[in-house]
Amino acid sequence: MTKEETGDDAGLRRWLEAAGAQLSDAALTRTMLSLSPGERMTLGEHWPLWTNPGQEEPPGDWRVWLMMAGRGFGKTRAGAEWVSARARETSGARIALVGASVEEVVKVMVKGQSGLIAVARTGEEPAWLASKGELRWPNGAIGFAYSGARPDKLRGPEHHFAWCDELAKWRQAQASWDTLMMGLRLGEAPRTMVTTTPRPITALKTIIGLERTVTTGGRTADNPHLPEDYQLGMARMYGGSRLGRQELDGHLFEDAAGALWTRALIEASRQSGSPARGGAEARGRRRRSAGERGRGCVRDRRVRAGARRIGLCARRP
Repeated sequence: MTKEETGDDAGLRRWLEAAGAQLSDAALTRTMLSLSPGERMTLGEHWPLWTNPGQEEPPGDWRVWLMMAGRGFGKTRAGAEWVSARARETSGARIALVGASVEEVVKVMVKGQSGLIAVARTGEEPAWLASKGELRWPNGAIGFAYSGARPDKLRGPEHHFAWCDELAKWRQAQASWDTLMMGLRLGEAPRTMVTTTPRPITALKTIIGLERTVTTGGRTADNPHLPEDYQLGMARMYGGSRLGRQELDGHLFEDAAGALWTRALIEASRQSGSPARGGAEARGRRRRSAGERGRGCVRDRRVRAGARRIGLCARRP
C-alpha cells in the first residue's frame, strides 16, 4: 500500500492504521518522517489515534454516554471532540451545550484549551456569537449555550444532540436535565454526552440508572499529558482520602460526606421481609468490558508512539 493510493484524509487515516498493524517500529518511524506537512496535520487532528481508554465513544444503541472521571482525565477534550464529530456529520444540527453557567460554557466548553474552538479541524473552525450565545460551524450546525441553573431556558428549544459538562455541580441539576431531555427530539437518534466529576446527587444517580446509559471514565493518573509534578502532588496530598477518591479517581459515593443517615445504616436497619432496594448505581448500569475498552489500543499505541518519535503529538492534551 502506498500513500498515493489513499487520495484524501480518510484514506491517510486508514493507511496509517494498516501501517501500525503491519510495520516494525523502525519502518513505522521512517513512514512518519516521510509524511508531508499536510499529512502530519491530518495525523495530529485524528482524535481516535490520541484517545486513552475511557475517552473512546462507546459502541451500541446508547442514548446517554456518561463519562464520569477524575479531574484532569480529559473529559472536556473528549466532549469537545464528540460534539465536533456530531456537527461535522450533521449539517444544520442543533446542539445543546449545558454547563454550570453560561459563563462556564464559554470559558471551558467553547473557548477553553480543550474546548470546541481549540479542537476544530482545519477548515472547520466554528465562530462564537456572544450576542446570541451561539457557536456556529461552517456547515450550518449550531451549538446553543445554556446554564444548568436556569432550567426554564431549556423549555421550548429542540435539539439533535447535547453535551452536559460538570453536571454534578449544576445548581438545578434534576430540573435542567429533565427539561433538556424533553426537548432532545430532533433526528433519528438523539444522543447526550455527560462529562463530570462525580458527586452524590440525585440527578447523577438517576442518569446512571437509565436503561440506555453507558458509563466510561478513569482517574486523573490515567492522563499521560499531565505534569508529573502535579500527579505526584495530588497523590501525596489526597491519595487514599475520600476527597481524593472522588475528585481524582472518579469514584461516586452513595452518600454525601458527613451524612447522618447513610445508605449502609438504612440497609442494616431494614426489617426482615422488606423488599431490598439497590442503589441507582446498581440498577441498569452498563459498563464497557476491558476487552471493548482495549479494542484497537495496541495498534493505535504503536502509531502514536511512532508519531511521537518524530516530534509529532496531538495539538492539545
